[in-house]
Amino acid sequence: MFRSSGPPGTLTLLTRLTHAIARAYSAAAALAAGNGSRQQLEQPPLYPDWSTRVRRMRDSRTIQDVWGQMLCAVPGLGQQTVEAITARYPTLPSLWSAYHQALSAPGGNKDGARMLLARLPHVNGLGSVSEAKSAIVYDTLFEGGS
Repeated sequence: MFRSSGPPGTLTLLTRLTHAIARAYSAAAALAAGNGSRQQLEQPPLYPDWSTRVRRMRDSRTIQDVWGQMLCAVPGLGQQTVEAITARYPTLPSLWSAYHQALSAPGGNKDGARMLLARLPHVNGLGSVSEAKSAIVYDTLFEGGS
C-alpha cells in the first residue's frame, strides 16, 4: 500500500512509478520491438532499493513543485492552467506580490486583481488562462473561497 499527501501527491507518486517502470523495462521493450539488440536485460530494482530512490526524489522537491501541487488542489484548475501560472509566478510570494501591486496601483481594485491571471498564455502555446479560472485562483487563495 502506498500513502500520499492527497491528490497532488498521488499524481506525483503515480508519475514517478510510471517513469521507474518505463526505465526498468525499456530494454525489454526494445527487444520486443524486434530491433535485434541482444543487450543484457536489467533487473528491476528490489522494493527496498526502489523505495529508497522514491524517498530521495520526494525529499528533493523544490518550492516550485510544492507551489504547483498547491495550485493542483484549487478546484477546476487543470494542468495547463497550473503550468501557465507557475511559469509566470514560480512561487506563492511572487503571485502575492503581483496581486499586491495590482491592488495598490492607482485605480487598482479587487476585480482587477481577480483578473490578473486571465489571458496568461499556456506553456504549450495553445490557449490561455480564462477569466473564470483567474477569479477562482484569487478567490480560493486570497479570499478563502472555494
